[in-house]
Amino acid sequence: RDNYQVRTIGAADGRTYAAFYRRRGAIAGGYNADVVVVRDNAGGTTVPPFQNLVDTVTLLSGQNVVASTPVSDTFGSDATLGNDWWGGDLYLTVDPTVSSRVYISYSNSLAASPRTLHLRRATTSGQTWDPDLLTIPSAKNAAIAVNSEGKIAYLYQQLTGTGANIRWETHLRRSTNGTTWDDLLLADFPAAGPGAPTGNRIIGDYLNMVAVGKDFYGTF
Repeated sequence: RDNYQVRTIGAADGRTYAAFYRRRGAIAGGYNADVVVVRDNAGGTTVPPFQNLVDTVTLLSGQNVVASTPVSDTFGSDATLGNDWWGGDLYLTVDPTVSSRVYISYSNSLAASPRTLHLRRATTSGQTWDPDLLTIPSAKNAAIAVNSEGKIAYLYQQLTGTGANIRWETHLRRSTNGTTWDDLLLADFPAAGPGAPTGNRIIGDYLNMVAVGKDFYGTF
């Protein structure tokens, strides 16, 4: 009963990371889940694989980025997110210049409650995780990329406004240090009222972004 989102990323030195949601138990509107990262130092060839990162509390394979956080069910859409798909977002990447520096984005929420994206970083190969670098309310479809100079890019879509004036915005945030971020608005269209698309799941389940050298390429 772990969630269906699984994300993997490999570094040039063979360190390979994977992230997933570990369900802990059902609660009203969803369930509690751990956000877990596992690591294999030899590209997944260790026997058994992905045992190189051990949680300091549970002593299980994999480190909890956050433990027992509320995650909504994944069976439909919800008005609090513009009637779009309500599954749990998850994205993982590694800095190509420093393989011990890993970034993860996850969401926590419950049905009929605001959904929030969290961007976090580990500089210890996933063993310890810093507090949120960014916290984005009413947002989904996150992607992270780090370029050849160590610059971070964070792509996501956010529901803004209220009532008949709600809108979907696509944002690209960039930073050289994880502390100071710019904010480039890539798209902005109505999610309700005249000119808005009709039906559910307007913007889809995910987007993507990669870094090639110094440049970032993405689609949404």
